[in-house]
Amino acid sequence: MKDKFLIYCSLAVSIAAFSYSAWIHHHSEQMAQQALREREKHFVQTLLPRINETYRILNATNVATNATTLEELVGPYVEVFNRMGETPAEDEKKKP
Repeated sequence: MKDKFLIYCSLAVSIAAFSYSAWIHHHSEQMAQQALREREKHFVQTLLPRINETYRILNATNVATNATTLEELVGPYVEVFNRMGETPAEDEKKKP
């Protein structure tokens, strides 16, 4: 009688472990993406004051004061570098 009880208990534990591992495998990418988004948000919030000061010095426009992604944070840098590469003649052509 004790042997059957142990067999059923081990079967139940095995099924539970298998189910848990299947669930983790199915949701692992979603959990990893969520962790990366949270880490990125923390990283952006940490750097935002220093980056905004740099943007102020460079006279950047389109600055996101409440950026949550790296794209929003670094986007104005691209604009600043594009303006640095333009010659005065190109600036005149852009003005209406």
